Order: sequence, then C-alpha cells, then structure tokens
Amino acid sequence: IYGVVEWFWVKITKSGEFVIPLDSLHKKPYEILVLGRVQGNTDIPLRLSEDEKFSAIPDQKLIVSVPCTLHSHKPPLTEILKEYTKPNVECLELFARNLQPGWTSWGNEVLKFQHLDYFTVLQDN
Repeated sequence: IYGVVEWFWVKITKSGEFVIPLDSLHKKPYEILVLGRVQGNTDIPLRLSEDEKFSAIPDQKLIVSVPCTLHSHKPPLTEILKEYTKPNVECLELFARNLQPGWTSWGNEVLKFQHLDYFTVLQDN
C-alpha cells in the first residue's frame, strides 16, 4: 500500500456543534479514515490512459456531516473519492460496519444493518 493519508470525519449536530465535546476522555466527535492505494505485480496495467486523469489524494481532508442514528455509519465515500480514483475502481473498506454499493466491505459487523427491520417494504400497486 502506498500514498497512505489520514482524513477526518467530523460528526456535528444539526446546529453545527460537535456531537461530543472535543476534549471528552471517552469518545471523540471524529473518526480517522486511513486511505491508500495498492500497486504490485499485476497483469493489468495500473497506468492511466491519456484521457484518465485524477488528482493525488490530499494528505489531510476534513469531511463534516451530521451522522445518522446508526452508530459509526459513515457518509458514503464513493462520491468524495471520485476525483482521486479511476472509473470503476475497486474499493475495500476494512473494519466495515455496513455494506456500501460497489465496495468490498470486511469486518465483524458488516451484515448488522442488512436486517429487514432497517428497510421499508414497498407495496406493488
């Protein structure tokens, strides 16, 4: 893995305050996201074609959002990462607590929020 960077997901209330005081000894109102790229021996070239260009991943970035009611449920990162990745990139989230469309999610609780209780059943008319 190369180009490892740290981004911060800051959780705020609807009024713009931290969800937990910044100086709390038990929890913090932010989570650190560690991002990197994989490159190694491969049959598929990882070089970009002339029409594929993307920016280097910034060393630090701040993502601020009002978290949903589900614990540690990050905002979707696909749109945020789009300018830093190739189209149709394969992404992996380690220690995931839920599934994300188009991602491989790995973690002990990855299926936790897939229970039917978290979905609304639509009726056919």
